[in-house]
Amino acid sequence: MICPECEISMESMGYGDEKCPKCNHIEYSESEEAFENRMNTTSKGKDK
Repeated sequence: MICPECEISMESMGYGDEKCPKCNHIEYSESEEAFENRMNTTSKGKDK
């Protein structure tokens, strides 16, 4: 993915998220709401 700020290639952080090495802008592969829902379910030990 290309950073919308710097227009250079972003680096993968795992889970499909990418981070710009220049400005530290982060692009998530899912919405923050979906991410938090996933984190909440895993930390509570529940299955979706």
